[in-house]
Amino acid sequence: MKYRRLTALVSALLLSASLLAGCGQSAGKDADAVIGTWAYIHDPETPVLTLKKSGKAEYKGETYRYTADAKYINLTSKDEELHLRYTKDEDEFYLYQPATYQPAGDQVADAGSYIGKWSDPDTGWSFEFTEEGSFVEDGYFPGAYTANGDSIKLMYEDHFYDTTIYYTVENGELHIEYPWSMVQAN
Repeated sequence: MKYRRLTALVSALLLSASLLAGCGQSAGKDADAVIGTWAYIHDPETPVLTLKKSGKAEYKGETYRYTADAKYINLTSKDEELHLRYTKDEDEFYLYQPATYQPAGDQVADAGSYIGKWSDPDTGWSFEFTEEGSFVEDGYFPGAYTANGDSIKLMYEDHFYDTTIYYTVENGELHIEYPWSMVQAN
């Protein structure tokens, strides 16, 4: 009889220990590469994203829990779920931040087409894509582009390196994930 009680007690303790250990899990093995406090390269004093080993995160002033895999940082709160695409190697970290663009001017958005003028009402940023393969960003930065499935490669004439953005067109809106170069915040 004592043996059964001892076995039950040991089993209960092991179960409790494994549950407690699960509560303190990190955000995953891929998260180790992005743990830290990150800022835009052009403003290293202002943190944008903080990722802690405990799985807690802060993004643009909001608090989240997070996990990370090799492609996305997944942020969740009781009100919101965000999936931020990223790329990171030893030298560079790019965070692809989502933005939603509305048709601009008299444009009628074709289902699934990114061709035309688009603007983000929150930031005032804009894109115009032509059928001939040219684009203008923010009314000032021109270039050529190629599209491939869910991505567009922007080849700027001046100012910037070639940049790949990811996009979808849903319900007459253009959703873009644009890469921002990140550095450890000062």
